[in-house]
Amino acid sequence: MNFSNQNIKEIIKFYSTDPKSGLEDDHVSMQREKYGPNTFVEEKNDSIFHKIKSHLFELMNMILLFVAGLSAYLAAINDQNFIKTAIVLLIILINISIAIYQENRAETALSALKKLSSPSSTVIRDSVKQVIPSNELVCGDLIELAPGMQVGADIRLIKANALQIDESSLTGESEPINKDADFTTKVGVPIGDQLNMVFSGTNILNGTATGIVVAVGSQSQMGQIAELLESQIKEKTPLQNRIDLLAKRLTVIAFIAGAIIFAVNYFMNTIPVMDNLMTAVVLGIAAVPETLPVIVTLSLIYGVENMARKKCHR
Repeated sequence: MNFSNQNIKEIIKFYSTDPKSGLEDDHVSMQREKYGPNTFVEEKNDSIFHKIKSHLFELMNMILLFVAGLSAYLAAINDQNFIKTAIVLLIILINISIAIYQENRAETALSALKKLSSPSSTVIRDSVKQVIPSNELVCGDLIELAPGMQVGADIRLIKANALQIDESSLTGESEPINKDADFTTKVGVPIGDQLNMVFSGTNILNGTATGIVVAVGSQSQMGQIAELLESQIKEKTPLQNRIDLLAKRLTVIAFIAGAIIFAVNYFMNTIPVMDNLMTAVVLGIAAVPETLPVIVTLSLIYGVENMARKKCHR
């Protein structure tokens, strides 16, 4: 249901509430059971061991482990040093460290987003005004807004008096938004243009208002962003997928080239088999783009930080 373009009387009827006395006490638990609690769905973060294990068994790192093992074996039987093996293992360690660092940054962003929830809200239930923790809000609650408050849920306004909202945490808009309870919208209007709505996680700058809670928890606009961030932690971006595909193709080409060199030397020259195999492995290692994900990631991080610095100096 799109609450921004619905008549306020229909919304009041939909949630079986009252625009003056609010929800009856015995309806509160029913609403919470029906629409869920006013909290974001939290998935348990993977342990550091699980993260290391999942990244270690990625295709690129598995290839590098195979190369490291083969290099170590050849170095051992030929009584040579293990410098090549150590370098490959170091690259694996760097790859895994950067991947875990990126995941932790995403999880930190999600935690910060969850902390945007207001610690308390003023509601009217059964004609009694009371201050409750925002995580106890339910759909249909009659809520009062005043300057300095953080909004604890998505709200359709009933009345508004010179109400100004800071929606920068939600839309990125730095200017205060003037809200109007009598404003009417059409279907598909962007969030920033829904002037008869106030959204979870935003801040009241000026004015006062009353409204009906229409979405809580993961159903709110901020909750949907939190769910999106949660899913993005587990999924790769299109750029990462393309880089992985490119790395796989180059790896296949590198191993095919190494096999051809081994075959040519085996049939055309009198090079000892082990020396021939070592030559093919060294050339294969040189051609495998094991640092490609690291280089691209560091380049992107540098670009973002550079843009941030330029933005701050403006």
